[in-house]
Amino acid sequence: PSNYHPDKQQSTPSHGKTGSTSQTPNGSHCPRMRGGMHCCNLCPYESRSAPNFARHMRIHSKEKPFKCPTCQKSFARLDTLKIHKRVHSGEKPYKCNLCSYRAATNSSLACHRRIHINEKLG
Repeated sequence: PSNYHPDKQQSTPSHGKTGSTSQTPNGSHCPRMRGGMHCCNLCPYESRSAPNFARHMRIHSKEKPFKCPTCQKSFARLDTLKIHKRVHSGEKPYKCNLCSYRAATNSSLACHRRIHINEKLG
């Protein structure tokens, strides 16, 4: 992506390779783009989707372009910012089907449901 500059990286890739190729899980090397595949030059990640590849590259660049307008906290992914905004809005779209508990995230609801599982077992 145009906003990624490998020459400004501070860390060394975990597989020890540098340059315009990366080692894939099967041991082969691929250019940054081959046969419709976007290949990360810092790790074995590959994707056919340019937007998914751009999102992946923010892991390495530490770029966080999505900023919360309320508290200024920054995020690498837009979907993570949308979930974070629920902290400020109080929105809790996930409802337990066994009690009145509501949660801002599906993972919080999943943790809550363990209470009911333990009630049935105990």
